[in-house]
Amino acid sequence: MPVYLEDIEFVNTAIRKGFRDVGKTLLSSADCAILWGCEFTPSVSGYSVSEGSIFYDGEIWSVDQHFMPSPIPLPEEPQWCFVSSPGPLGQKTFYNGEIHNVHLVRKAILSMAPLPDQVGSSYVSNIPRIEHLRNASAPLLPNVSGGVLEREGRRTPNLVRKRDGVVFIDAGYSCNFSGGEQSLITTIPLGFRPLTWIELMLWATTPLPYPNSLTNIWITISPIDGRIMASKMGYPYAHSLGFSINMSYLL
Repeated sequence: MPVYLEDIEFVNTAIRKGFRDVGKTLLSSADCAILWGCEFTPSVSGYSVSEGSIFYDGEIWSVDQHFMPSPIPLPEEPQWCFVSSPGPLGQKTFYNGEIHNVHLVRKAILSMAPLPDQVGSSYVSNIPRIEHLRNASAPLLPNVSGGVLEREGRRTPNLVRKRDGVVFIDAGYSCNFSGGEQSLITTIPLGFRPLTWIELMLWATTPLPYPNSLTNIWITISPIDGRIMASKMGYPYAHSLGFSINMSYLL
């Protein structure tokens, strides 16, 4: 069976799709990240950039060790420039006598200005390191418009934290419940949401005329939109309840 350029393109497309799917899985909700290396340190007349790789636009771009000339300190933020240039040994003569370069070298280069053969660019601050994506935190703001407030007496703000694929929630709220309806407490941001639905029962404290009495609330956490919903299980005449959510789950 003869081999045609379309056959090679099929293989190329499949490999690129595989890299893109793996990259998006590792990066969760982010579009790009430094996978390893790519450290830059100041020298006499610029910055030395170490070897590494960057996931950008569904592709893994290699970064060779290179030097970026620049004043120190930097006058403005540099960019990662993604360059696709003809390879030095890629010129081939086809059967019809035409000469084509069949080799493209695709690299990411740190630069203060656009580069020849550049196909994309992004400021340094827009491309985080992958370890920072796997270790992050975000506030869990109460749904104030729905009558939810941060529980009184807390010494730390309501937060959701992520560390090496494990999410930790440490939060406390007070809420006015009416009847058996569910109330929206807060929303977990993208990148921290569970993979499946989570349901649990928590203790809640009641105000007057039942001071510090305990009752139950039912909590559900959606993997789709990150909504944390709560409904009251006991004490039908106690509408205002305070409770804490302290839990962890795997991403």
